[in-house]
Amino acid sequence: RARGRRVWVRIFGVPLHVWGDECFKKVVWGFGNLVKLDELTKNLQRLEFARVQVVTSTWDTIDETVDIRVGNDLFVLKVTEEKWTEGVFAGDGG
Repeated sequence: RARGRRVWVRIFGVPLHVWGDECFKKVVWGFGNLVKLDELTKNLQRLEFARVQVVTSTWDTIDETVDIRVGNDLFVLKVTEEKWTEGVFAGDGG
């Protein structure tokens, strides 16, 4: 079991054709391990951003850009850690 703190992060700019666990694991691997997706992300009910929970060993707030290549296309995603006050409690996956 991964050690560290559990946080929710929002991932902006994910192309729909790669939306899913495998993509999200690759996006967050640099600062943590994917734990779960929130329900709205899992069910494609909110597409402005993906919301995923990660376990991270860093105590720094996650606020990064991540480049992913899909075929010949390069996408720049924004990954931001949620602050305690902005948690999306409806559909947070439990």
